[in-house]
Amino acid sequence: MPFQRRRVSFRGTRASSSLESPPASRTNAAGGLVRAPGVYVGTAPSIGGLGARVTRRALGISSVFLQGLRSSGLATVPASGLERSHTSVEDLGGCLVEYMAKIHALEQVSQELETQLRAHLESRAQRSGGWGALQASWASSCQQVGEAVLENARLMLQTETIQAGADDFKERAGQQETGPLSGEDHDPISILIPEDKPTRFSFPSNFVSLLSPLEFTRGVCHHFQDVKVLYTQLAGSELEQIDAPIGPGLDGILEAIRTQWERDVEKNRVEAGALLQAKQQAEVACVAPTQEAKMAAALRVELHNTSCQVQSLQAETESLRALVSEPRRAVVLLVLILTLNSQLVIQVIICNGLASHRI
Repeated sequence: MPFQRRRVSFRGTRASSSLESPPASRTNAAGGLVRAPGVYVGTAPSIGGLGARVTRRALGISSVFLQGLRSSGLATVPASGLERSHTSVEDLGGCLVEYMAKIHALEQVSQELETQLRAHLESRAQRSGGWGALQASWASSCQQVGEAVLENARLMLQTETIQAGADDFKERAGQQETGPLSGEDHDPISILIPEDKPTRFSFPSNFVSLLSPLEFTRGVCHHFQDVKVLYTQLAGSELEQIDAPIGPGLDGILEAIRTQWERDVEKNRVEAGALLQAKQQAEVACVAPTQEAKMAAALRVELHNTSCQVQSLQAETESLRALVSEPRRAVVLLVLILTLNSQLVIQVIICNGLASHRI
């Protein structure tokens, strides 16, 4: 992970202090209307020429704000005309008030967005069990990175302050070199050392005072190396393995939330597809026994109907047999009757013959 310098955000944090400064310093930062008194950053040096140098970085004015002032035409104010200058100053004050109102509105919107994000994360945390440890690790890592960035910004500010003091000291030394030398050549050591009569006891102290910026620069280099090591550790941590980019800015947080949301959506989609497929298979498995049961019930009904038809056919067969047996019985009875009648006739005839014979 490359080492990123948070100079822009640090200027943004210093912009509020510049806006809350007196009007003289604001007009000097915008267009140079009124010369502001000496503005120092950090510890105020004891050099006389440092108060006159007021840089944009020391004031903490954002480059976007200066560009807006240039585009609005309020950056350069003509020196002629007191009323025109006063009107320009009032317009500049209105622009500053509007800029502060926009800043407050953006802060309010960012707070609302942060509240929504926190609520969303809490809702997601309730549904996922392992979010607590990850959130604690994430918060600790973000806190470490933020502290390292703040320390880096503080060291950068001190470095810039020392550099500004060194530049002013160099200018003062150059002015002393170009000024009247009262007809005699001065040694460069006598120019750098303000004492008129240096002694052998003053040289070690002056040498130590000259070496102190070098030691501070070495400390800054060591701090940069520590920050690089911290970024390297964060690059190899578990937070990097889950593809969640960690950044102190809002864009990094939104990107991490979007990545996590896409991953959760894809995971839920896969789980929903698996559940739907399992449900369909279960429905098919339930439908097959249902169809078999329906077919068995239909076969039972058909068997019952067939048995009823068989019974009805048996009843009809019995009735037909009964009908067929009745004519046979009638014929037999008729034959018997005829046989009996013939026997009776024969007996009558025989009786008549016997009677007539007896007579």
